[in-house]
Amino acid sequence: MSRYLIKSFLLLSLLFITFDVLHATTVTVGTGKMYATPNALHLANVLNDGDTILIDPQTFTGNASLAAWSRNNLVIVGVGSQKTKLVANGSYILGKGIWVFIGNNITVENIEFSGATVADENGAGIRLDGSGMTVRRCYFHDNENGILTSNPGTGDILIEHTEFDNNGFGDGQTHNLYIGRINKLTFRYNYSHHAKIGHNLKTRAKENYIEYNRIMDEDSGTSSYLIDMSNGGLSVLKGNLLMQGINTDNCNLIGYGLEGFLTGYLKTLYVINNSFVNRRSPGCNFSIFQLKPQVSVCTIMFLLD
Repeated sequence: MSRYLIKSFLLLSLLFITFDVLHATTVTVGTGKMYATPNALHLANVLNDGDTILIDPQTFTGNASLAAWSRNNLVIVGVGSQKTKLVANGSYILGKGIWVFIGNNITVENIEFSGATVADENGAGIRLDGSGMTVRRCYFHDNENGILTSNPGTGDILIEHTEFDNNGFGDGQTHNLYIGRINKLTFRYNYSHHAKIGHNLKTRAKENYIEYNRIMDEDSGTSSYLIDMSNGGLSVLKGNLLMQGINTDNCNLIGYGLEGFLTGYLKTLYVINNSFVNRRSPGCNFSIFQLKPQVSVCTIMFLLD
């Protein structure tokens, strides 16, 4: 490619980026605001890539809570010191849950999601059908899945400072959160607990960085695995507090590669400076690996009982 064509391409790319920035707008949602509810904004179909959505700290119930966000790089924020509450109360959108992310790289902050149920029994607070997203300071509870993603094979997901509580239909196929086949999951500074029969964290990501979380059954939790990295991959568990309760549905705390390693996935797991607590009966495994001889494990643990 000639130097002239390279310069022209770079200039054109810069113009497109500038166009998107200049046309990105801020939209407000709430009583007396531009749009009264998230669903009203969804139905208006007025958003562009890169827009910011500010939602008042109200409670939106039923259809009012529902939205499918189809634009890329949206930033959706519940404003104020209290979280914006979305209570599905039996309602759902596209047969999938409360919010469906069709666009790529959407960021959501300070939102509470509850009551997601659908006919297929896998309703999600957030269903990610696009590629990549960021979730910060949110709360997912009493849904059939807290977060459920598709399997695009691309995209990075960051989840931090977020709580997952009592999600799962109770069939072992639904979880506090279920991350599909993506490029990278970073899960840090979160509290995931009381998953109903399913896992507190299930991931099929190619890379997993699970750091400084509290992942617990507490006294009454009935989860299966605390963490299930179903297809292996480069995975780092660092600085987590992991506690299995007396009512857990499975005797293993951590699973790695139990559903087979995918093509292109590394078989490398690092477990570093975690605290493991087991309250279940003796004979439990702290970890269980598929194809163990092919897994490189560097382990520094504090085992507490």
